[in-house]
Amino acid sequence: MTTTTPIEFDPDRLLILDQKRRTARALQRNASDDYQELRTKRADAQQRAANLRWKAEHGDAAGRHAALEQAEEIEAEIEKMTARMAAAQTEGNAHGTAAGKANSLLRRCLSFATENGLEIPDALTEEAEKIARGNAL
Repeated sequence: MTTTTPIEFDPDRLLILDQKRRTARALQRNASDDYQELRTKRADAQQRAANLRWKAEHGDAAGRHAALEQAEEIEAEIEKMTARMAAAQTEGNAHGTAAGKANSLLRRCLSFATENGLEIPDALTEEAEKIARGNAL
């Protein structure tokens, strides 16, 4: 005869998983915000560099050399911003993946808890009810 061991269910673990999901989403938003800010700064720098290049080509002889040097400095900064943008995008993608996995796992856990009449923390009751209604459709 086989016997089964009762499942020990700790509802506080659902809260920890929810916190991990929220943290990952917040980190994803921060990375996205960083990317957007860098993109705006880079576009501004690109415009300034283009203006300086024009000045270097069409300006008076005295200002050409200085304009060209400034344009080159700005273009070096643009390269750094582009690299930082790529890093922010990679970071955002990683956090987005983590948030998606945490969300999926939390939804499955809430569904399991609801189906088996297990305790669900008050902070997650509404979400568990929405999941249960969705599963009933």
